[in-house]
Amino acid sequence: MNKIRTSILGIAAAIGIAAVSLFSPVSVQPQAEAAIIINTCTSTYQLVGKTSVLSGSDSVLVNVTPSETPPVTWVASVALNVTVTDTQIIFTFSADTEVLGYYLVKIDSSGNTISTSGIITSDTYAEDITASDTYYYYTVKALSLAGNTGTLSESVAVGVSSEGGLVFSPTISNSTVIEVVCRDDDRVSVRIPQPKAAFGTEQDMMKLVVKKIARESLPVPKWAKNSGIATAYEVYCRKLSGASITTFSAPVELTFAYDLVRDKVDGTSLKTADILSRLAIFRWNGSTWTRFASTIDLLKSTVWSQTYQLSHFVVGDVRALSEPGFAGLGAQPNPFTPNSDGINDVTFFKFTNDSDEAGMLTIFDLNGAVIYTATIEQGAKHASWDGYCNFGRTDLAEAGAYIWQAKIGSNVYNGIVVIAK
Repeated sequence: MNKIRTSILGIAAAIGIAAVSLFSPVSVQPQAEAAIIINTCTSTYQLVGKTSVLSGSDSVLVNVTPSETPPVTWVASVALNVTVTDTQIIFTFSADTEVLGYYLVKIDSSGNTISTSGIITSDTYAEDITASDTYYYYTVKALSLAGNTGTLSESVAVGVSSEGGLVFSPTISNSTVIEVVCRDDDRVSVRIPQPKAAFGTEQDMMKLVVKKIARESLPVPKWAKNSGIATAYEVYCRKLSGASITTFSAPVELTFAYDLVRDKVDGTSLKTADILSRLAIFRWNGSTWTRFASTIDLLKSTVWSQTYQLSHFVVGDVRALSEPGFAGLGAQPNPFTPNSDGINDVTFFKFTNDSDEAGMLTIFDLNGAVIYTATIEQGAKHASWDGYCNFGRTDLAEAGAYIWQAKIGSNVYNGIVVIAK
């Protein structure tokens, strides 16, 4: 199973929690990173740091500069490496000077100290957990060779969720980036580069999830699940209290992926050579697919875009998913010029389909010979033609006039369309 990677960049004073007096009479107010690494399918993941942290063997530098006590010179920082599985959180410690050991403090979301470990003399410590949306703050301090304790590090919140994704605080500053990577495909991610701006005054803890789903599982009409869809995703953000956040005040970045099979985009008829001009991200707006301006990485087979709204998304063929942008019935553009220059390369046919039935598009030459056929999906009210033949031959049709016919149930729509070169 692929990893869910979660990277939180920068140190953000996200959530203030109650002062905790542990190893000295001076209270220390730890500042929370407020992030939860969730259901990792027994893989390892990193938590937080001043620099970009990836899963695997990287360690995390956690700031231990005290908020209310003088600096401790014998230890300036503690590296906290965290492994999260379905049943355990495993902490790995290291300091930039020799120490006797570490103390780990666990605090609940109300600021109450749940437990304080005894001195941990090894470099690792494991805690059993239960998969849920419960999160705890963990903070650590080191014990010097002379028996002195350092200051509490800034706390991090971590837990395991049965649902997958990331739980975080929307009060994290804009210096922090929130990113969730899909557990089913590590090329796929949702990234919030400006959380404070995106969430505004929201205070509740949030859960952000991206899931790769089967095209058949999309909650859209059957006609909208046509063969132009390469991959489909569900992206949602919810408060732990249950309310969904669907609209943001700052853009959220989406990176989705597609696969190639025998020189075509899997799930479509799109050839590799046409990916840059015809592949894009679409969002279901409740009635049709809305196309986003998209950036394609051919090496990674990914498509990137930005959105202010979450919903169900697909990576798909522009020609198959774009709604014809003209009023009335018939063919447009007409004539069209299928010369791969990106201008009027495809023509669309609009018709009514009140019976919500499937149908067939057929293109004839003027001699009555069939040169192209395509299925009209159930409920669809448009079809398209790129000028190529698929009946008897596969070359580009010659310039000239052709007869198009859309047959849906007992209804037949037809007309003349012209290829100009």
